[in-house]
Amino acid sequence: MNLDLSAAAQSDGAGGSAYFTPDFIVTFLKFMAKQKDFRNFHDALPILGRDGTLWDTQRNSPAAGRLRAKTGTHVAGDLLNEQYMVNGKGLAGYLETKAGKQIIVAIFANHVPAGADIKAVLFTALLKMRCGLFGTTLLSLALGSWASRSAH
Repeated sequence: MNLDLSAAAQSDGAGGSAYFTPDFIVTFLKFMAKQKDFRNFHDALPILGRDGTLWDTQRNSPAAGRLRAKTGTHVAGDLLNEQYMVNGKGLAGYLETKAGKQIIVAIFANHVPAGADIKAVLFTALLKMRCGLFGTTLLSLALGSWASRSAH
């Protein structure tokens, strides 16, 4: 499988200058699902409402225990407005539907003032997916705008 690297940018490995489209992440996770060591990768992901970085998130949600995903957050200072700006908040991983089907999800919220309830936006989208409002096996949903990047 070839990944379209035009949908990704990575510089330092720390994530602060990394940009990925939801489609890129979905394609990457699809690629990972076909690897011989996928079970190790899958089982290492935090479980929504149960463990890891997701242990205290949406504990009573219908998706709790059914989503294995990685979160990511990048925040920067906004001195002009004396606040923080969330440059990127994301959630990506594997979700088991009520029918037992596995789907790949990638949900991003970008360029949002830190006072906004970003977690609620992301997990509302996840709950809607979990309730079957989206009928696709591969899903990418972008909330907000994906940062455009200049060619280096």
